[in-house]
Amino acid sequence: MQDVERKKVMSSFDISAIVAELRGFLIGKYVDNIYQLNDETFLLKFRPENISLIVEVGRRIHLTNYSITVPETPSQFCMVLRKHLRDGKMTDLTQYHFERIVVMQIESSEGKFQLVAEIFSRGNLILVGDHQKIILALRYAKMRDRDVVRGAEFVHAPSSGLSPSEVSRSNVESLRTSDSMPTARKLTKLLATGGVYAREILLRARVPDTTPSNLLSDAQLDVIYETIRSIASDLQSDRISPQILVDDANTYLTVLPFPLRIYESIRTVPYTTLNQAADEYFSSLAHGLKESTEAKSREQEREKLARILDMQMKEEKTLQEEIAHCTRIGDIIKRHTQEIGDLAKLIQAGRSHGESFSDISKSMMESAKRVLSPESCFKGLNPKNRAFSVQIEGEEFTVGFEESPHRSASNYFDKAKSLKQKLENVSKFIANTRSELESFRIKAEEEARKSTPLIKKKEREWYERFHWFESSEGFLVLAGRDASTNEVLINRHTDKDDVVFHAEVQGAPFVTIKTGGKVPGDKTLSEAGAAAASYSRAWSSGFSSADVYWVKPEQLSKKPPSGQYLGRGMFMVYGQRNYVKGVPLRVAIGIIENEGELKFISGPRTAIESKTRSFVELIPGKTRSAALAKKILYKLSKKVSEDAAKMTKTLRLEEIQRMIPAGTGDIVE
Repeated sequence: MQDVERKKVMSSFDISAIVAELRGFLIGKYVDNIYQLNDETFLLKFRPENISLIVEVGRRIHLTNYSITVPETPSQFCMVLRKHLRDGKMTDLTQYHFERIVVMQIESSEGKFQLVAEIFSRGNLILVGDHQKIILALRYAKMRDRDVVRGAEFVHAPSSGLSPSEVSRSNVESLRTSDSMPTARKLTKLLATGGVYAREILLRARVPDTTPSNLLSDAQLDVIYETIRSIASDLQSDRISPQILVDDANTYLTVLPFPLRIYESIRTVPYTTLNQAADEYFSSLAHGLKESTEAKSREQEREKLARILDMQMKEEKTLQEEIAHCTRIGDIIKRHTQEIGDLAKLIQAGRSHGESFSDISKSMMESAKRVLSPESCFKGLNPKNRAFSVQIEGEEFTVGFEESPHRSASNYFDKAKSLKQKLENVSKFIANTRSELESFRIKAEEEARKSTPLIKKKEREWYERFHWFESSEGFLVLAGRDASTNEVLINRHTDKDDVVFHAEVQGAPFVTIKTGGKVPGDKTLSEAGAAAASYSRAWSSGFSSADVYWVKPEQLSKKPPSGQYLGRGMFMVYGQRNYVKGVPLRVAIGIIENEGELKFISGPRTAIESKTRSFVELIPGKTRSAALAKKILYKLSKKVSEDAAKMTKTLRLEEIQRMIPAGTGDIVE
């Protein structure tokens, strides 16, 4: 297979095509929230339509349709971005001079801002305010060509080359200079395109990329110029044909906004938009890098523990050998006290006669040459340590000449005893390290099994903007979340054969049973009544039950009695009401696996337990939604399969929080 330069970073062509698409998706949308996923990566969420934009400084920018676990606590950098940009409107989004730079214009209550995302190596994310002053930057630096410092005037990074759409024939003429640099390299320096597109241009122009630039003919320069203009036109929206190149094992090789002839022999997977292709390619790349980094980190930790164990075992072996040696020497001394004692006496006698240590040692060494001489085991004298060395039974060792042989033997036995104590400590360390290694192995295997899979978000159904559940009898039941959805529910999604519930409490949602022309049974009526009671203000008031009633849709009207006013989401109810008294306030939240995706569902217990055994039940309480959602997710993760438990990491706590009535509650244990 042809070698393909695997893409790690978006090219200027990618950015150009991505920006053209992003303009259609994001201009006019509002910043809902901002998350910093790691040192380089940010997630910007927009409303309406719940659009997610990934910005990874130095690598990529695109919409994502994958479920992403966001940090529970925002970084300081992220908090400042939120302060200035949250709820702000995206008014414009552009690429700066065909560079790998995206400029987002956002207007919020705090003012007008530019969020500049630099996608090149050692890029940045910079918030620019009024008068082009830098408010915030991911990295601050003073450089030769510009300063990225808080309060300084913002200046873009120097251009890396010309835009293909703006290049002139005279620009192309500059390729032909006195030096013999290969044309591909010269073209890369001229254009802000990178080496891949320089090779593509020369291939289309039928000019070998190794051609010395000083040998280019006028005809070749003409063709190169026309080809540059042609490839620039491929970025027009009607000519974009996004694709991912794959090898025989379906491994992603690179992502492209349109086909390149240099890769025409490579198999491709087409996509409708470049955002979709980039999301698939770069999200998989980032996930693979994350798993690889985590695996490498685990292996480094394992190797560290293994090195420690190896050093400890070597120390253990050395101590065992030293203990055996000291014990053996002590035993030898005990067996040869007479010879050793005689040698000590000879040394002491020589000193008493005024002989020097040198003369004594020389005399004894001469005598040692005679095999049957008492001095035959003598090996040397060490006056400084007041000792002499001997060789007996094949072992050479030292003893003091001012102490008895028994004392010398005891010294060796004492040293062996001390070393045994040290050996015991080392043995304990070895046991601890082995235990750590085993615990680490188990933990590493568990982490590898629990590695968070890459999961795509499923498109939301129309009814998911409401509180909803499917009754145990199979009827879809919808409840308004606020005044706006109350209004929409009754006006747009309630038909004449449906049944409408409401709690006998001021500040309650309407609940509609979508009958589809069928008659709901008592169980569905009971479940809809439970939802009407639980999602009413009775929950936040701490009641344990509430009264509800149901009516037909024709009994609802936006026409109030004379002199009265109906606000948004409010309706008059005329005619007979069918009451249900003392409905308990309880909501169950469960988790189900649907087409390989985990999904939260909520509603009355009887409706939820008919769909899943993995659920918890809530009652009115004081635990706030953020803390309660964590408890719910933890308990649900213990009730599902091991594979599903892995997937719970990708679920957002906000989804659970949206299901908790009035934002507080407690779990029924």
